[in-house]
Amino acid sequence: MWVLAANGWLSLIDTEKLTTSFSRQIHSENLRSLVFHVDQAFIGSSDHSIRQYGIDSPDKETYQWEAHSRSVFSLLIHPEAHYLMSGGMDAQLAIWDLKQEYKLIRKIPAHYFTVNDLALSPSNDYFMTASRDKTLKLWDAYQFELLKVIDHPRNKGHLHSVNKLLWLNVDNSVISCSDDKRIIRWIVNTTR
Repeated sequence: MWVLAANGWLSLIDTEKLTTSFSRQIHSENLRSLVFHVDQAFIGSSDHSIRQYGIDSPDKETYQWEAHSRSVFSLLIHPEAHYLMSGGMDAQLAIWDLKQEYKLIRKIPAHYFTVNDLALSPSNDYFMTASRDKTLKLWDAYQFELLKVIDHPRNKGHLHSVNKLLWLNVDNSVISCSDDKRIIRWIVNTTR
């Protein structure tokens, strides 16, 4: 199990022995997000960067680039379209090409405040963003087109920052949680 911590600490926990097998400060800034792709791990941090590590060699950074003008709060891999998506404290959504040395495909002003989390639909056709601006947004995962905004006035959504998302495979629903101390389950209608 990979664990990110404040002040740039990365630790690996042996889940069978419940012991720390690796622990190292990889940067002085907070580590905020983590996603895995094949044999690589990507870490977003408060120094505005995304760092890449081999899963078998967490002590060796293989690539690093500045992704946002502020902290990188969320990461998502699209397994079919071969891109890495990042959401930042700068309210931007960035799409990076996994096959072309993380070339920027597109940057979108997605929200008014921090993009706290990203979730991909089970079909891989849609993704959702959650933000400190109290909204969730539904997007097309191939065209990056905004399809729906979910907020309190229109949908009885959250009253405070939306922090985490979980897209369930069972019934195409999304679970969101917020600083308003509520968890909401949304049935996502993806018909256009």
